[in-house]
Amino acid sequence: MRILILTDDLKYDFDLKNQFEEIKNVISKNKKLIIKHVVVSLNLNKLKKDILKFKPDKVINLVETIEGKMEYISLVPKILEELKVSFTGSGSFSLENSTNKLLYKKLCNLNNIPVPITNNLSKSIVKSVFEHGSLGLESGNVLTGERVIYLKTKELEEKYNTKFFSEEFIEGKEVNVTFFHNKNEWKILSPVELEVNNDILTFENKWNDDIQYNRKNLDDKNIEFKILFYTKKIIELFNIKDYGRIDFRINNDKIYIIDINTNPCISINSGFVNTLKENSISYEDFINLIIFDQEIYIPTNIKDIKTIQHNDLQINYVNELKKEDIIKIEELFLSIKNFDKNDLIIINEILYDIIEKNDYKIKIAKIYDKIIGVCIYDRNPMSDNVYEIYWIFVDDNYSSSGIGKKLYFEVEKEIIKNCGKSILIETELHVNYKKAINFYQKLGYTNILENKDFYKENQNRLIYFKELK
Repeated sequence: MRILILTDDLKYDFDLKNQFEEIKNVISKNKKLIIKHVVVSLNLNKLKKDILKFKPDKVINLVETIEGKMEYISLVPKILEELKVSFTGSGSFSLENSTNKLLYKKLCNLNNIPVPITNNLSKSIVKSVFEHGSLGLESGNVLTGERVIYLKTKELEEKYNTKFFSEEFIEGKEVNVTFFHNKNEWKILSPVELEVNNDILTFENKWNDDIQYNRKNLDDKNIEFKILFYTKKIIELFNIKDYGRIDFRINNDKIYIIDINTNPCISINSGFVNTLKENSISYEDFINLIIFDQEIYIPTNIKDIKTIQHNDLQINYVNELKKEDIIKIEELFLSIKNFDKNDLIIINEILYDIIEKNDYKIKIAKIYDKIIGVCIYDRNPMSDNVYEIYWIFVDDNYSSSGIGKKLYFEVEKEIIKNCGKSILIETELHVNYKKAINFYQKLGYTNILENKDFYKENQNRLIYFKELK
């Protein structure tokens, strides 16, 4: 078997040399392998010729930069894909869209994945657009004031000869998640909280052996489930291959993605490999997995990505509304894009009516004490067996997870149990409610009435109906 190892010139990255030698030491134990090392430059035609001449069975792609520039990271997998050569790590689409932080933030925003606001005018952190190794990240990068932020950005761009930008600084914990592919299944290791003295993991914290930072398992199950859910979503959205790492910031129960690394450093002393060791996975086993696809033993505490589904999350569906739930429901309601403060006034009245007058029925979806979905419904006052669903909404963080559908069917079961024969849902013919209308139609609802200009001019009311069997 012919193995080709690709790297940038080892002089550009003090950790790359270690990574290269450590991996070479592991695979060199197999005396049947023919191993070649090629240093990649921007002379891509030469790289193509080297690959075609050597005819590798597998390429170990350790290229994080080309001639010291991370902007070029996706060029190598593009060539390997073009030549149809098997290689380790993620492909060109994944690297191109995740390495540029401004680009991955746009993709995350389009897919309801929370990221800090770019070019925020309040407290901000200045960071590199491309670098994933915390290059240029210092405690002095957390600043307030448009002019001060601008000057710091320019200072760092001149110092490091690469682009920098600013984003909202999220106070709170820093957590990272390590994951890898093992025999057709993604495995996600338990989220690790990083404790650092200056609130951010600086370049010095990360790479200076004399400066220690603590690592501990996250002890908040609500947050852990949310992190695992987003990890799954990002793996699928960015088409990540083999292995990766995602960094989060946690502020109370809100989480934000601050870095997606689809080509993390896998040297023995890297954060990625430290997490493997903490989960009883040896470095040698991991290297043999990504290169030779040798299945490795997985401890039972490691999450299979298939289990990060709505059916396996510890979701409770409860009928009781407590006073302390009202503020949580209102916060959830306001976080959903289609609703506004006028809608909130209506919801507030209904919630207090449920508690004080026992009007309306409610079904609440919870993960531990976190409310992630609500459905408000009741029997139509003019009928013995027709019910109406007035509101059904789910945390945007769990959109496309199937939780909304599960919540609905929990309500439908209750209605059938109470001798309900059919259900009505009122909505508006508006682009904001297109997703909701598609949701109702998939559940078996048909449109039976449209009132033109019912709410305002060009705001039509729709009535959807479903007969229960």
